[in-house]
Amino acid sequence: MFYHQKPVAPVVGLIGSVADVTLAAPSYCRVEGRREGHPWHCDTGSQGHMAWCRVSASVLLTPPDEFTGGGFYFRDAPEEPVFHYRDCLVYDDAPENEHCIAANSGGRRALIMFFAHA
Repeated sequence: MFYHQKPVAPVVGLIGSVADVTLAAPSYCRVEGRREGHPWHCDTGSQGHMAWCRVSASVLLTPPDEFTGGGFYFRDAPEEPVFHYRDCLVYDDAPENEHCIAANSGGRRALIMFFAHA
């Protein structure tokens, strides 16, 4: 598997141009690959550990044909997986944006970003 390294700053800058967010701490981004996925949650944290998070974004870095499972689902459309390969999915902290990521095999990776209000 080959991953081409690209600077993340342009992607983060685009998000900052459409949402009133700060790029300073506690905002952060990272590349994540969790085979077990994530259960239903809001990005403010189930126990308030990310209460500062107001806008989230992710970019699927692995082509969907290179893994099985791994769909991103919003609670209001639980039968419609999103495979946002090389597309930036941006959403706010509204309760209707509760989501999950299905378990997967095959090396699914995503750039995930969490932003506080400016």
